[in-house]
Amino acid sequence: MIRTTKTVEVRLPLPFVLDRDGPVIFTLDVGYRAGKRCNVASMEELLDTWFKREILSHEEALMRLLSRVWPRRDEVPDIRQESYARVYEVAKKSRPQAPKAFLFAIAKHHMADRG
Repeated sequence: MIRTTKTVEVRLPLPFVLDRDGPVIFTLDVGYRAGKRCNVASMEELLDTWFKREILSHEEALMRLLSRVWPRRDEVPDIRQESYARVYEVAKKSRPQAPKAFLFAIAKHHMADRG
């Protein structure tokens, strides 16, 4: 059986630009399974399952960071929740390659926006 695969370059908009020299390029394998074309990237996994495993597992570390750097303690849960909402919205379109780093970058940008 011959399996045909093709690499596709996808340029993602902000906030996926993680490199100072330019946008990061992600590749997806597109192949054939049982005669049907399919995307073999991690998008097959349910978003909620991915979010619980890759994002919510860092809640304790995120809260430590927010509590340490944000001066108004009563706003920390709001910043956390808004950061989660932003990550979830972006992950609907494309999953970040480094979820923890992406979550923390979103939180830092959110604090800068609020500042």
